[in-house]
Amino acid sequence: GALAFVDRWPTNKLGFMDGPRIALTKESPFYLKTFREVEAKIYNNFIKADLCIFFVVSTDIALLRNEKRIKQNKETSDQIINRYNKNSKVRPMAKKIINFNNEEDIEINKTKLLKLIWEEISIASLKK
Repeated sequence: GALAFVDRWPTNKLGFMDGPRIALTKESPFYLKTFREVEAKIYNNFIKADLCIFFVVSTDIALLRNEKRIKQNKETSDQIINRYNKNSKVRPMAKKIINFNNEEDIEINKTKLLKLIWEEISIASLKK
C-alpha cells in the first residue's frame, strides 16, 4: 500500500548503469570472487518494481540538455554518447515498463506524465 518515486532502480545486467559492477576473470583473487557472489545475491534479491516509467530521449536531445546544464566537471559530448549507446536498451527490474517520450517541453511532459501515473494508479487499484 505504498507509493515510492525513485530516479533509479537496479538492473541485473553486469557493468551497466545501476547494475552490478564486479567482473571476474579466471585469475581473479578469492576475495574478489567472494565480493562478486555477495553483489550477485544482493542484485538477485531486489524486488521488481510494479511499474517503471523509463524516460526516452534521442542522443540529440541528451546532448542539447547536457550543453545547457550548469555544472562543474559535467560529461563531455563523447561521454554522453557512449553512456547513451551503452545503456539505452537496458531496463530496470520491473513487472511493467512504460517507455515515456521525454523530448517535449517540461511543462507539456509534466502534464502527460502525471496523467499516465494517475492512470496506472487507477488500473492498479481496480485490480485489488
